[in-house]
Formats: sequence, structure tokens, C-alpha cells
Amino acid sequence: MPPGRLPGEVFRACPSGRRPPGRPRTRWRDYVSRLAAAPATRPQISVKEDDNTLTVFIVSVLGGVIGLVIIVMVIKAVVLHFLRKGNEKNKECLVSTSGNDNTENGLSGAKADNKDTPKA
Repeated sequence: MPPGRLPGEVFRACPSGRRPPGRPRTRWRDYVSRLAAAPATRPQISVKEDDNTLTVFIVSVLGGVIGLVIIVMVIKAVVLHFLRKGNEKNKECLVSTSGNDNTENGLSGAKADNKDTPKA
């Protein structure tokens, strides 16, 4: 940097003398420390405690309704389970286990439909 330019002179300057009188600037840390040290200077806000009887009543009714719905659903599932088991026992067996294929009687059956002529 060539000599005589303002930035170079400011960089090399050695200030002499004292700072001007007056109160120094307030730093954020000092301000927060002062507020924490003197809490009595702030206005106190009185908080009124609410009566939450209605809220407790509503929540308890809602919980009871949810519990009742769950119980009804469980009872329904159990009843349907037993009804299905009862229906399975009463079903007729549609497949004959006797070994007769009904083709001897002239009735069409699964075995008669699937027979092909042998190819030699």
C-alpha cells in the first residue's frame, strides 16, 4: 500500500490521550445479569387458578364412551367367532367319500369329463 493513504495511516496510528467522559455502553450480558439479580423490580402478575371440574367431567365421560365401544367390539368379535364355528360344524359335505364316481349311473361327473381317448 503506498504511503499517505488513509487506511494505512489509521492502521499504523497510536492514539494518545484518554477516552471522552461518559457512561460506557450497556452490553447485553450486563443487562441480563442486572435483570436476573433484581426480580423484585418487575411487576408481579397474579395467576388465578381455574376450576377444572368441567374439564375432568368431559374427559371422564369421553374415556367411558371409548371404553364402552371397545368392550362392545370385543363382545361382537367373540360372538361372531362362536357363530362361525357353529356354522362350520353344520355344513354338509358336498364331496362324496364313498368312491362312486356316478359315471356308472349315466350321470356326468368330473372323472367322465376328463377321460381322453388313448393315442397310440
